[in-house]
Amino acid sequence: MLINNILFIFGHYFIFQKALRPKLFMKPRTLTSSYAGMLTQVEMNRWYAFMRQRIFFKYSKEELSFLMGKAPYYYSDYEEMNNAEKLTVADEALLNNIFNYRISQGIPFSKDEFSSYTEPRLVRVHTETDQRVIYYKITHPWKCENKFQVIRFSEAIPKIKLNEQRQAYGMLKKSIEQLIYRGTFQHGQSPLDVFRKLEEESFNDVSIRPMYAKKVLYEFVGKGMLAVKNINGLLSYLVS
Repeated sequence: MLINNILFIFGHYFIFQKALRPKLFMKPRTLTSSYAGMLTQVEMNRWYAFMRQRIFFKYSKEELSFLMGKAPYYYSDYEEMNNAEKLTVADEALLNNIFNYRISQGIPFSKDEFSSYTEPRLVRVHTETDQRVIYYKITHPWKCENKFQVIRFSEAIPKIKLNEQRQAYGMLKKSIEQLIYRGTFQHGQSPLDVFRKLEEESFNDVSIRPMYAKKVLYEFVGKGMLAVKNINGLLSYLVS
């Protein structure tokens, strides 16, 4: 009887451990998303080049919208093809300025004897996101180097360190206060103008991200020391 009880207890213990094992060794959750839009070859090359430059500079879509002086979703809508609106010539010039006129190499499309490169065609994007990386898969109807190819690349998700973030906020507050006292904001300053001025400061190797600058700027707006106005279609900061 005692032996049976011992075997019964151990049997339930191992069943319990087996039930827990999958949970303990589960793979990190992967998020997937898909979107699509109608683009010509020229539009796709431009769209692709801006996306690759954004990733190269390690900017998020919202950070790029901020540097453009636009609403948070503005660039995201363009990259994710959420609407039919295209970037304006002024938008493209601004993006080129943000990226220091370093434009990624375009997609090596093959020559099309039917001239379909001038017609909008369906472009699909599928992404898979884990804790560290976003994986992109782009399918399109044109040939590259005389064969149909799926475009694949990845985007590393920046690892934000809280202590470094707090240190950056403190430094940015002091720098923006100095810019205010120098009279820099007497005339409207675009987000890109402000960010470039902040980049010129010495921050002891602390990473200064656009989203940090945005947060600190709006703290000064909340205190009434700065105001946000639309100047020539761009959000700008000036003394209130």
